[in-house]
Amino acid sequence: MMDAKTIFTTASVMVLANGAILAAIHRDLPARLRGAASQWCLGTLLVAFGCIVFAFGAPLPRPVMLSAANAAFAFGLTAYYAAILSFHRLEVRVWHFLPATIATLSVVWFSTVMPDFRIRILIVSAAWIWLMALCVRVLLDRTRGHASLARSILAAMFIGVGAYSALRGALYLRVGVPDAFAVET
Repeated sequence: MMDAKTIFTTASVMVLANGAILAAIHRDLPARLRGAASQWCLGTLLVAFGCIVFAFGAPLPRPVMLSAANAAFAFGLTAYYAAILSFHRLEVRVWHFLPATIATLSVVWFSTVMPDFRIRILIVSAAWIWLMALCVRVLLDRTRGHASLARSILAAMFIGVGAYSALRGALYLRVGVPDAFAVET
């Protein structure tokens, strides 16, 4: 069985490898795709940063570590959504950042002012699921023509991770973990 630090480190390395490959081919991409690719790269870096903070953030005060890691994940998902919008020539709007902002502020509040793991996991899970659902909606929108295999696979990945996030949140809420529960361990 792997410990949390090993899991988060492994995930971070895999995500960074994905981002590195995209960064390496960035100049070879058509100019129209470079903005979306840069946003996708930013998303991978933010998700990797979140993993690193969870893996090695123990020396930080716990609310700082939780807030930084969760903000990185939420804004990483937002960057993925922005990349998908840009790829499809859709406008990225300020309100698209609202789920990540709400999730981040909720983690700050419910880890410092009123520590409550259940509310934190509920809000963060809802924000992640919402952001992934937005990605899927754009990827599977048939008004843009027949979905390519890549778009379908990416949508399936977001559906899978969204379902995992929903299941994870439901399980944590169902088992009645204490407010001081440390998900990172």
